[in-house]
Amino acid sequence: METLKSDVKNQIKSKMETVWSSLTGFLTSAVLPEAPTTNSISESEDTDNRNESLDTLTGEDRPVVVGPSKRFVRVELILKFLIWAFLYIGFLKIGFGAIFFIVSAFWLIWKNLRSEPRSQNEPSAYSVFNPNCEALDGTLKAEHLEKQLLFR
Repeated sequence: METLKSDVKNQIKSKMETVWSSLTGFLTSAVLPEAPTTNSISESEDTDNRNESLDTLTGEDRPVVVGPSKRFVRVELILKFLIWAFLYIGFLKIGFGAIFFIVSAFWLIWKNLRSEPRSQNEPSAYSVFNPNCEALDGTLKAEHLEKQLLFR
């Protein structure tokens, strides 16, 4: 009887180790971004050439850095949602669920607003700030509205 229990325990332990190793392998490959690929300098070149700064490199000499994988982004989004959901449930239990929801909605809106400045050649959404007051394509302007109303 004791050997049967130990055999079952060993089988369960080996299954759990297999599941755990596959799970950790999946999470590791999902969470850690793939190694950046670069156009490396061959071993036969001098070490002086290897120490060039990135500012002097152009074209194919410049390293190509790959961003995070889609799987990493997906797992990160799922983890963020799960953390938010657990916090929301906790705030519901203490009676502040609506406040947490509203504050998190405002945080989400604030986080998705643009934080970096416009590039030099990017036109502004407000035509008065663009050169020659040029409007963006598809912008409803008073002149277009007048034409549509007067010439019907």
